[in-house]
Amino acid sequence: MEEILDRFLIRIIFALFCCVILYAYKYSHFLFYRKSIKQVKNEFNLLENAPDTLHFLSRILGLALIFSFVEFNRFLSVEVSLIHLSIISLTVMFSYLISLIIIEAIVLHKFNYRSEILKNENFSYACIVFSLNISTAFIIKTVLLHSQNSILIFLTLWLFAMCLLGLIARLFVFYSRFQFNRSISQKSLGVAISFVFYIFGTTYLLSKSFDQPHIEKYSYMLRIFFKVFLSILIVPVFILAIRFIFALKMKKKFVQSYIIDKEKSISYGLAEGLVFLISAIMTSWIVFNINLTGVFTFV
Repeated sequence: MEEILDRFLIRIIFALFCCVILYAYKYSHFLFYRKSIKQVKNEFNLLENAPDTLHFLSRILGLALIFSFVEFNRFLSVEVSLIHLSIISLTVMFSYLISLIIIEAIVLHKFNYRSEILKNENFSYACIVFSLNISTAFIIKTVLLHSQNSILIFLTLWLFAMCLLGLIARLFVFYSRFQFNRSISQKSLGVAISFVFYIFGTTYLLSKSFDQPHIEKYSYMLRIFFKVFLSILIVPVFILAIRFIFALKMKKKFVQSYIIDKEKSISYGLAEGLVFLISAIMTSWIVFNINLTGVFTFV
């Protein structure tokens, strides 16, 4: 009975510890994410601005996703374990906020939070930021799982992963018929839906690229890059195949009018995004589930 109570008490302590981490995360915006200070400085009105609510809470959701994969095994005292978790938590928290700054600067460098969220209440912009927040959290979670409890390895893989994620996010304009910046300015939900499916599909492929043995760091990073590059080449093949086999066609002279029309752009965005997501899943089978290591070194 005492052992059960001890375990219960320890879990309560760690629950309180998580609350402290969330509190620290809130005020870390003053250092790393100053454009959103308004969201954490005063009371946040959930009913005032829906895009701002999505923009704000998606970052908290991302942080929760990362910590949901952090494991704790009690080999040492509770005090030492809390110190260990504190170091990991602060490293992850700061790298997450810095990652959001980097990825938003790469993808949404022509847009401003104050004008798009606070002034225009652009839900398309908010949905794209939501997908970037979740994807970034998922990639950091993947890096954390493969860092072998080493902060140096974590930081190295984290920088490498952010470069790859930024590169992949920028490739959206080559896969999509939407004019990315113009469509966001017009508050088109179609481009947002298409991008959400796109970034989730590419994040899935990128996270799968890390799931391989890594003894030597640079060889491991080279194999990851090769897998990502191979995925970039194979995805368009499945996109064309799905459109051809299932006759998913649209005359080019009507495409632009569909993209401009808000209701029809949602339909087109769904079609484009889902086709890419299906292609990404099929690509993962080709790239990651077919083992040719006995034939080629990096395949």
